[in-house]
Amino acid sequence: MLIKLFLRFASAGATGTLCQYVILFIVVQGAGGNPVLGSLLGALAGAVVNYVLAYSFVFRSTKKHTETIYKFLIIAGGSLLLNTALMYLLTQMLHANYLLSQLLTSGLLLLYSFAANSVWTFKEHR
Repeated sequence: MLIKLFLRFASAGATGTLCQYVILFIVVQGAGGNPVLGSLLGALAGAVVNYVLAYSFVFRSTKKHTETIYKFLIIAGGSLLLNTALMYLLTQMLHANYLLSQLLTSGLLLLYSFAANSVWTFKEHR
């Protein structure tokens, strides 16, 4: 059951991440902007996509949105801070490629957000 749940979470997360990467690419390649800013803007858009999919598809929550949205936003906020810090560290301090940096960062944040949302945001009390 946990593996199926993780796979659904990962596939929903891939959709949100695709949204993030498209925005990141547009900001950096299309507008010549900073990769940290592009990643930040993309992560915000991806968080919206991820909430909708996590609530309806992954966890099939029966909780009220007023109960889940705040918890989800706290976890997403933590992810946003971690994303921005890791992207800054990797691209600005270590001068790593921004796409490889984002891949590594996204993988780490997938594990963090799955664990946090499973045990806090969408856990059904039985």
